Amino acid sequence: MAMVKHALVAGSMALLVGTTVGCGGSPPTDASVEEFCGADKSLLSITAARDESPSGAMQAAGEWGEALADVGTPEGIPDQARKGFEVTVRNLEILGDLDPDNPEESLEDVTKPSAEDMMAVNVYTQYVSTTCPVDASDLELLQ
Repeated sequence: MAMVKHALVAGSMALLVGTTVGCGGSPPTDASVEEFCGADKSLLSITAARDESPSGAMQAAGEWGEALADVGTPEGIPDQARKGFEVTVRNLEILGDLDPDNPEESLEDVTKPSAEDMMAVNVYTQYVSTTCPVDASDLELLQ
């Protein structure tokens, strides 16, 4: 349970950390809703496989970012939600790459999030909550 708590904190940090300088290729835009929701909910299974340390949580955040980037978003996702997805993925990947012994130094390429990015992440979060509702079977992984 503590690991899930660390991973959720890491995921929250990813949304607040900001944007990176530069970025790689864009994640796909043709995922099915099932694939998209499965990648979003994969945080629960990823964290179950990690140790309960903060470094395990950072590693889980990075793996979650990779899972989201590999799957991408469904066609028809609103532009602002897609932008929020991209900001979230970049920041999760940053968290996964942090040096657990010196995370402050590892954040040199991160800037304060813009109001536009924060709004986009908010729109993305709302999109996920309506598109991928959590059900009781998802919560079984927390126990």
